[in-house]
Amino acid sequence: MASEVCDELPTAKWNIILITILGLFISVIACTTNALILIAIYRKPSLHSVTNYFLAALAFGDFFVGIVAQPMWVVRSLLQVADEEHPLSIGVDCVYVLSVAISTYNLCATNCMKMSMTPSKHRLYLRTAGWRKRAKWYIF
Repeated sequence: MASEVCDELPTAKWNIILITILGLFISVIACTTNALILIAIYRKPSLHSVTNYFLAALAFGDFFVGIVAQPMWVVRSLLQVADEEHPLSIGVDCVYVLSVAISTYNLCATNCMKMSMTPSKHRLYLRTAGWRKRAKWYIF
């Protein structure tokens, strides 16, 4: 009886369809919103600041999740790959680890940059040319 329940739940057709629809929806939302953020920061000169460069890097990382990681996960669920040794499973896991590392790094770098500038030094620091070098060092 227990083996029948275990065999039926992960491979149920409604479960695969639901996972596919939700995965594609999340992918479209992630790509659209992060593309809008990148376009806004690129086109609007008033948004060219250190913090917004870090936010653009974070948006690019999340765009990567929506364009690569999430569709790979959807394909894995559609093909019903449950074996962890399968190359698709290994690829999906590697891409997710990379995506989490990118997002975490960008969030930490943004916070470090914001915390390293006190409000009184903020305006003076941005007038110097050094902030661009420092921002590029954090991003790359």
